[in-house]
Amino acid sequence: MDSLTQLVFGAAIGEAVLGKKLGNKAVLWGAVAGSLSDMDVIPGMFLDTPDRLLFHRGFSHSLVFVVLATLLFAWLFSKIYKQKPISRKEWLLYFGLIFAGSILIDALTTYGTQLLWPLKYRFEFNTIFVVDPLFTLPLLITLIWLMFKRKDSSGRKRLSNIGLIIAGGYLLLTIVNKQVINSVFRNALDNQGIAYTRMHSNPTPFNQILWTTVAETDTAYLVGFYSHFDKDKHVNFTSLPKNHYLLDDLTHDTGVQKILRFTKGFYTVEQDSTGFVVNDLRFGKVTNWKTGEGNFVFRYHINLTTNPVTITQAEQSFEGGNEVFIQLWKRMSGKKYF
Repeated sequence: MDSLTQLVFGAAIGEAVLGKKLGNKAVLWGAVAGSLSDMDVIPGMFLDTPDRLLFHRGFSHSLVFVVLATLLFAWLFSKIYKQKPISRKEWLLYFGLIFAGSILIDALTTYGTQLLWPLKYRFEFNTIFVVDPLFTLPLLITLIWLMFKRKDSSGRKRLSNIGLIIAGGYLLLTIVNKQVINSVFRNALDNQGIAYTRMHSNPTPFNQILWTTVAETDTAYLVGFYSHFDKDKHVNFTSLPKNHYLLDDLTHDTGVQKILRFTKGFYTVEQDSTGFVVNDLRFGKVTNWKTGEGNFVFRYHINLTTNPVTITQAEQSFEGGNEVFIQLWKRMSGKKYF
């Protein structure tokens, strides 16, 4: 999830566990602990593109990290706050829930997490967009409210529980929602007589109403959208040729192997003036609600003019963002552009 969500989620867990004994300090340290896993972006800045993609949400989002970090911070804070009536077990519960919860909500997004590090597999359940106000706002509002109450106030505990219950209930709703949406996409593919080998679906930015899918066939990927406000359940699919053969001579390259592993196989290849472009289809396009055109958010340039081959991630321009959001809102509301 985004940094704000991780911060408020950690703070909310911290308040629920030790708010009565630590007051606002439980919120403060919970926010810090909740953000700790995402600090892997700092060392990642010194890595090349393929390694940076795989390093992010790797070890720092694994169960191994949860265990080690929990033991370390529980020991450290039991020393710092040794005058407080807080046992080592309570500190273990405090940090264990924060670290475990932070990496698990990240696993619900499309980027996924390497939960079983050092195994290479990334868990991505694709039930929630990386920024979702309906998940974050209940936590944020109740946290701000309770910080003005005394630590022994019954109202403080009640507010904390309300925020967590709403947020937790919303996460469960996203899981159920995904199953409903997947059923719509599968029925649409079957009704159109489309033979596919697998399908990937995820919500579009900031909402649970409009979803997109990528269905794989032998030679292409089919991209479609469905909104709960669509008047019918017919899905128009756009076909994108795989062109995987273009990389046949580069399958030995370690960097290319890492990029393709990161895409989970949902990628297309295009030629450009210096080599090839790999499009990761899972994250969608920057502008695609009205015409279906535009560049994918995650694009990787494979430069063949250098020795060795270099791979860089293309920077995206979000100019005209207001119009993009207007089109997204209209598509959410059931307007089909194509």
